[in-house]
Amino acid sequence: MGVTLTKVQAIVKLLEDKGGKATWPEIYQDIGKYYPKVKASAFWQEGLRGVVYREERYGRTFKVSGGVVSLKSSKN
Repeated sequence: MGVTLTKVQAIVKLLEDKGGKATWPEIYQDIGKYYPKVKASAFWQEGLRGVVYREERYGRTFKVSGGVVSLKSSKN
């Protein structure tokens, strides 16, 4: 049995694998590789955005600009 990632961990891993940043469509397309049960909710995309924007609001993990999500530590 593999390790189960949280949504935050899964998004971080996805972004790391993409060089530190990705567009929302890229995240929606690829997040299932990192968080397989993501689409269990009818509102899964809103849930992902909520996680990202919460982390950004509190100055943690992510930043969002022009439809691109990046790791806070990543250079734009």
